[in-house]
Amino acid sequence: MVSARYDIHALRRTPPTGTTPYADAAPVLRILFGFVIDEAGHEAAVVLIGGDKTELGNRWYPPNVQRAQDRLDQWCRQHPDYRPIVRRGGQ
Repeated sequence: MVSARYDIHALRRTPPTGTTPYADAAPVLRILFGFVIDEAGHEAAVVLIGGDKTELGNRWYPPNVQRAQDRLDQWCRQHPDYRPIVRRGGQ
């Protein structure tokens, strides 16, 4: 299990549809995104990192979740009106 201090999620393929087949073969892509909030309470999603976890499986997550958090910190430094949303039970 990977724990993130921020509200970070992984975008992945959903169950199959006519236009989006199920991810049962390589590549198994993941896109990590996090949520930020501004002083007025408006929330936005920020795309942080993406990659293929085919070879590493769930071992892909720990280093990339850390990179995603670092990138979200960097994004917020560049956009000082926003701050990362801390996940429930987080810091």
